[in-house]
Amino acid sequence: SSGEFFIRGTFNNLQILNVTGLSMPFEIQEYGSDKKVLLKNIAPGLYILKIQKANTIQTEKVIIR
Repeated sequence: SSGEFFIRGTFNNLQILNVTGLSMPFEIQEYGSDKKVLLKNIAPGLYILKIQKANTIQTEKVIIR
């Protein structure tokens, strides 16, 4: 990713963490049921998304180029 990506569906909470566990700043733009996530001034590397939906937490890896 170049720092912009979409998440489908609804969620209660989103965290984006670097590999050391620090939370990264981001913006969300709504496109119907999809959300566009914008990471600004973020260094290339591996990041972890923690997406909370209802009573579950889903984690995903994202590589920023």
